[in-house]
Amino acid sequence: MTLNKNIKSVAIVLHFASFMLVCLMSCNFALKNKNVNSNVTNDETMSNHKQEAKLLVKASQNNLDVIKLCQLLEDSEPEQSIGILAKDIENRHFEILKDYKEVAQENLISIPNYASFESKTKNTAEAHNNIEKRLSTIDKKMNNQIDLMNKLAETSNNTDFKELSEKTNSILKSNLEKTANTINNL
Repeated sequence: MTLNKNIKSVAIVLHFASFMLVCLMSCNFALKNKNVNSNVTNDETMSNHKQEAKLLVKASQNNLDVIKLCQLLEDSEPEQSIGILAKDIENRHFEILKDYKEVAQENLISIPNYASFESKTKNTAEAHNNIEKRLSTIDKKMNNQIDLMNKLAETSNNTDFKELSEKTNSILKSNLEKTANTINNL
């Protein structure tokens, strides 16, 4: 009889141990699957952040190029209306740059501080001949900037980027209209 009690006790202990082993294995399986899903999510999130950063950097670079082109127009343009337009666009783009820097800092993104080109024009006669070309380049860069900001707003879940896109696009569209009118009047 004591043998039967011992067998029953051992059987109960074995059943309990096997039950605990099955529970531990299923918990381990669940944790492994959660980690795999978490890694996939983290990779997707990192990819989204990289894409957002690239778009903001490119938009910022276009913005700096527009500022530089406006400064070149101001320095070389004897016609007052084009100089005033260039100064107005430059000022508005400095506002955009300030907004870009704020959002970039909040999202730990490093954006450029300088235009992507240097002026090769030395004399004012040559610069005067480049007015339409510079205005067209400004126009293209602002259109590109709008496209980049639209793409940023579409691909991002970050409300800062969406608000930034909305704010800058309204300024850019206004500047585009002024630039197009000036080009048409040349």
